[in-house]
Amino acid sequence: MASSAVVEPKNDVEVRQLMNELLGTEDSERLELVQEERFRSLDLAELLIAESERFEEVSPTKAEELAELAEWIVDQPEPGHPVPHAGLILARSYSLQANARRLSGDHLGAEARFERAASALIPGSEERGFYSQRLACLREEQGRLDEAADLLWHAVDVFRGRRAAQAEGTCLCRLGFLALRENDAERASRLFGQARVLLSRELSPECSPTLAARCCLGMALSLAALGRAEGARRLREESRAPGHAADIGPDPRSLLELDWLEGRLAFLLGEHGEAAGRLSSVRLRLFLQRRLLDAALCSLDLARVYVAMDQEPRIRELIDASRRAFPVSFEQVRADLALNDYGAAAREGRDLERAAMESMDLIRRPLAILKKL
Repeated sequence: MASSAVVEPKNDVEVRQLMNELLGTEDSERLELVQEERFRSLDLAELLIAESERFEEVSPTKAEELAELAEWIVDQPEPGHPVPHAGLILARSYSLQANARRLSGDHLGAEARFERAASALIPGSEERGFYSQRLACLREEQGRLDEAADLLWHAVDVFRGRRAAQAEGTCLCRLGFLALRENDAERASRLFGQARVLLSRELSPECSPTLAARCCLGMALSLAALGRAEGARRLREESRAPGHAADIGPDPRSLLELDWLEGRLAFLLGEHGEAAGRLSSVRLRLFLQRRLLDAALCSLDLARVYVAMDQEPRIRELIDASRRAFPVSFEQVRADLALNDYGAAAREGRDLERAAMESMDLIRRPLAILKKL
């Protein structure tokens, strides 16, 4: 395949015009187009990477498309003309492609691209943190929470060494949510507190409203679990203030996550009607997005609300609706068992907190079902 060395840097307008031309070209013609010398631009590859990051959660398909174009540009060097920083761009491109596959529900595709990213990593580079942070999300979804936490702490070390406050704060925020999953609200509150400092406007002026609101609600959940309801309500109001959730654009996935967090928080604060309404809406949207395991987790949250409202028989409705929405699968069986177990715990007067944790574990960790055999 013919190729050219990367050309000299271009001005911002020209680079964006090149990107728009690429994106406006038929898929079948793009690979041939990027071989033209005018597209062999490191600036163009970096812009495509930046745009891919911007679309990660908004549109995983678009994010993967942009990252793949960046890969094509830097992965065709002319013999004797190595592409500057090609390894860094390739590592990030593969990590972005992998994360897009994860967000689209393709875990096998994500694993394959993370393997490619690992092979392109350069020792001592910030890309090690970026890679670890994205891989942690996949491990968390796979129920491999210890691995996810180890990867996030590795990313924290990398970003801290690079003084990348926003990236470090993002990882600490995720670690806070992992601590909440383990029912350790005290540790979670410390992690969210550290993250909020790093994500402040002073240290992270480009922090997204979504991330700021998510971290704020995570801290509120921690305080509510510790019995500090007033502080939790104050943080909830802060998360809704201008500069946080009010400024979030039309990103359905992020808005759904924030609604889910608000529903969980309302439950902890004893606002059961509010919790039921929000969680029911979130659950329906998860069904429409075909996110089975997330829908199962949200159903469990809603089951806890129903029990608190003395409406335990309605758990049967949650199970039946899930069976109608999704085909029979290993994941579906685990979801059914989890909801049935929690309903049984409520009827038998067992410890509901422990029952909820065990049911969540059954949904999140595939091997947890072995305890039922």
